[in-house]
Amino acid sequence: MPGVTLDDVRLTTAFDQLSQGGAFETAIVGRGDEFQQHYVSGETRMALTNKPADYLSLFESAVMPGFAIGLHAHLKDGAKLDHIIADGSQPGHFHWVRARYALGKVRGGETRSIAKPGQVRSTPACPTTSGPN
Repeated sequence: MPGVTLDDVRLTTAFDQLSQGGAFETAIVGRGDEFQQHYVSGETRMALTNKPADYLSLFESAVMPGFAIGLHAHLKDGAKLDHIIADGSQPGHFHWVRARYALGKVRGGETRSIAKPGQVRSTPACPTTSGPN
């Protein structure tokens, strides 16, 4: 809208309802070659990072290897990232993990955007049984 200016514009993306689909108790946040690992705590809200990042992983670290589910996101506009927060977490799993981007001031007629995070969900390998043919 011409003549209108929005200050401090923020855009949020999220993984939600994580507690419904698995026991995601570990998060890894990284930028370049630096990574931080976080475990779900007794707090319902915790900051996973308060600075730019380009990688986020959530996975079931207590599940037997080969059967754990993992979510991995490449944050293409990580330089615009303000923070990643885990909300609504309960003992044993994250519930809602959101990435908030700071897009600054937007004047009438201008646009701001972020690239949708590239996401890969790895699913567990399920053993199969073969019966007689």
